[in-house]
Amino acid sequence: MVDHSCSDWLIDGCGHRFKLRCPRYIAGILSQILTGWAVTRVETVQNQSLISVTFSENCYFVDSILLNKPEAHADLISAINELLVNLVYLVANGEKNFRLVHCAAFVENKTMHVVVGKKTEGSLHLYIARRLKVMKLLPTICLFGSPSSASSTH
Repeated sequence: MVDHSCSDWLIDGCGHRFKLRCPRYIAGILSQILTGWAVTRVETVQNQSLISVTFSENCYFVDSILLNKPEAHADLISAINELLVNLVYLVANGEKNFRLVHCAAFVENKTMHVVVGKKTEGSLHLYIARRLKVMKLLPTICLFGSPSSASSTH
């Protein structure tokens, strides 16, 4: 039987520190996929967690200070993705010179293509699938960039 009870965690990396409340197995997953970041259990977090993941009624609920209400997910992968998206936004909000760019990616003839677009212009994945008739899309990706350090090549 899986233990879904929640504990408090600190996520440290790239000069940022976030408070998280979630089950131990979710913290373990984060510690494996957040390269260069530390996920550490703490006894108590003085302030409210910035992000939380709970499991009840066969559903994962992801909540954060960025959301109006918790997002429900039927599977663990979707919940982890939601958690990571919220983490990305928290990092972006803490960096005044960084911009978050929404992207979609697909593979064609062994070459990965990344398409960049505005978040408000609809689903990039849906656009790519319909326009290019590409059925195998990669998960949504987010890129960070600092306009002052960007360079281009021709």
